Amino acid sequence: MSAEPPGDQARNKATSPSIAARLLARLNRFFRKPSKPQYFEVEAYQNWLEKNGEDLYEHFYSKHTSFEGKCILDLACGYGGKAAVYGRQSPEFICGIDLNTGVIREAQGHLKELQISAEFSGAEAGLLPFLDSTFDLVISDDGFDHFKQPARVLDEIARVLKAGGIALISFVPYYSSGCSHMTEYLRVPWHHVAFSRKALRQALDLVAAESEVMPSGTSSQRSDVSGVFSTFENQLSRLTIRQFRKALTGISGMRLVRLRKQSRDSARPLTYLPGADELFTNALYCVLVKEESQRVRGLDFGHQILLDFAQDARALARRAGLLAASDASKRLAAERTDHP
Repeated sequence: MSAEPPGDQARNKATSPSIAARLLARLNRFFRKPSKPQYFEVEAYQNWLEKNGEDLYEHFYSKHTSFEGKCILDLACGYGGKAAVYGRQSPEFICGIDLNTGVIREAQGHLKELQISAEFSGAEAGLLPFLDSTFDLVISDDGFDHFKQPARVLDEIARVLKAGGIALISFVPYYSSGCSHMTEYLRVPWHHVAFSRKALRQALDLVAAESEVMPSGTSSQRSDVSGVFSTFENQLSRLTIRQFRKALTGISGMRLVRLRKQSRDSARPLTYLPGADELFTNALYCVLVKEESQRVRGLDFGHQILLDFAQDARALARRAGLLAASDASKRLAAERTDHP
């Protein structure tokens, strides 16, 4: 048998998956695919966005302001699922912007079907086509993990807000366990942190090849692997908590009301540790108010840590109280069983 030509050997070696890629693909088998629908599943994704928007409104937005009678701007509105939630809160006006004209059309159709009045247009978050002091509320959910110039976007938010207007921001920091936007294929936590770009790309191909034979009754529709990797490579801002804080201190005319690191309960103590907080913060929530004479200062972040600590202490106290009440009810039930 003739030996493989040296040129072919070099090409095969260059294209064969690395040890790291094979390790990632093997580890991936131990993690379940997330239940979140994929972006191309438009109706299911819109429904997921609505549910997510309802949770955000109940647990975050409504704690800081009412939407009733407000002019609202939704930055990076996507398919409009969350705009539908905002529209049910009796605002005066809703406008959604997104760079993707395709999703803008889907958003318009979705809200029209729900008989919710809203306007949508294609625009950059860092170059808003609106006059100064136009909106009472500017909302950006899952946008700053894509905005490549966060300071510029913050300046634009401040510009279009009316005096006393509120900015509500939430996003997933880059070093969070699931920020890669590749979890349709790669489900190992922090894979984008622990593995090289080359290993990630090769692992995507390996995982895609493994899942060519889909289980019975499972949809075979999937995102294109090269498109998934392109989103990771080209459409993420890679914004960290530290970078966002730095961007905040660069804007004037805004006062920081709240900066909350959201995490799993078990990882909560780690969010107080510099460095570890980047890894264990699942989402960052921010509330800003437009006040011309104000600006965000470094001391404000220390105040936010105290607010976090107080909020976590109250949550622990509530859980302890509920646990005590549960134990008491169990003891009472046991006593009634022993002494009818």
